[in-house]
Amino acid sequence: MARPPLRFVDLLLAPLLASNSHGYDTLDRYRVDPRLGDDADVDELVRQTKHRGVRLSWCGPLGRHAEFSRAFRPQTFLGNHDVTRIASQLTDPRHLPLAVALLMVLPGIPAEYAGDEQGFTGKRLDQPHGDDAVRPPFPETPAGLSPLGTDVLGVHQELIALRRDHAWLGDAELATSEVSNTTMAVHLSKDDHHLTLALNAGDEAATVCGQPVLPHSYRVVA
Repeated sequence: MARPPLRFVDLLLAPLLASNSHGYDTLDRYRVDPRLGDDADVDELVRQTKHRGVRLSWCGPLGRHAEFSRAFRPQTFLGNHDVTRIASQLTDPRHLPLAVALLMVLPGIPAEYAGDEQGFTGKRLDQPHGDDAVRPPFPETPAGLSPLGTDVLGVHQELIALRRDHAWLGDAELATSEVSNTTMAVHLSKDDHHLTLALNAGDEAATVCGQPVLPHSYRVVA
């Protein structure tokens, strides 16, 4: 069966306002960083995302609150532009699909750092330009991507489709069972909805919550 294409409904951008460096050292909260464009460019971006039904937001140091309202869903992620890529953090690359499965079923709003869906690697170093490896340039079109990322992309496509079909997961209650060094079951529920993610990080097949799970794999029971 053909995998569904990736389709995004939210676009989260890094800081857009004028700064000297990485964007978080904001100099002017009313002026677009000239390295990125101008007001007209932002206006066009807003028009285009609205036309395509994509929600647009961006982050920036506009003030911090002492308490985070419980009315907001937390943003969940496996990586961002300031840390070593998840594919480089894992000691066993076979566990990357398990990490992605957790990201896509846990409550909150999952965010994907560009390139992780292709299995990009890169270690952040504590030195000048130490994060260059986690922020590589992208090819002009997807055709320029390495075919080595095809399998990882497929995992993301399947799990993003699962998340879209079970939108209630964003506010789900969570519980775990059958936790061991290599296995775990994650139970999500809300009202009459239920879903279980069975994980097996071991070298042998395992039975988790009565479900057979292959080595270094996961199984979703909805």
